[in-house]
Amino acid sequence: MRKTIIHILVVVLSLFLFLGVPTIIFGDFSMLIGGADAVSGASVVVDQPSGEFCVILNANHFTESVEQWRTFFEGGDAGVIFEDIGCLTVRGDAAGIQLAERYQSRLPENQMRLHTQAGSMVLSKAKFNTYEVIIVSKEIAEAYEFPNESGEDVILIPVKGE
Repeated sequence: MRKTIIHILVVVLSLFLFLGVPTIIFGDFSMLIGGADAVSGASVVVDQPSGEFCVILNANHFTESVEQWRTFFEGGDAGVIFEDIGCLTVRGDAAGIQLAERYQSRLPENQMRLHTQAGSMVLSKAKFNTYEVIIVSKEIAEAYEFPNESGEDVILIPVKGE
């Protein structure tokens, strides 16, 4: 009987140490069992930067949601979009990166993956249609000669900042 009581006390103390102490420290048990869920939204919405920008969509990548994404990037209400996307930005283009982060903050967590790469690499992906979305400031788009008009495979969305 005495061994049973000692065993129960050891188990209860162990559970308290492994679960109770972190709960007391972090204040939320959900932090221990998982991160974001499928419907988590961003907690902070980033302000839109000033200036002019180019959002370049690869029309070949999107099956049925291209018009929803166009509406989303134009600033309208696109409803619920069930497709994840990858967004490329140019390293050193602070305004373009900030705009991409603003768009990312308007979507559920992990729906838009943001990748920053060298300008020549992003331009190469643009020329060979191996991208989903590219967001750059107008100055960078002109300097690297990104597509400047919509075409068969490219949807160019001009965006004016605040």
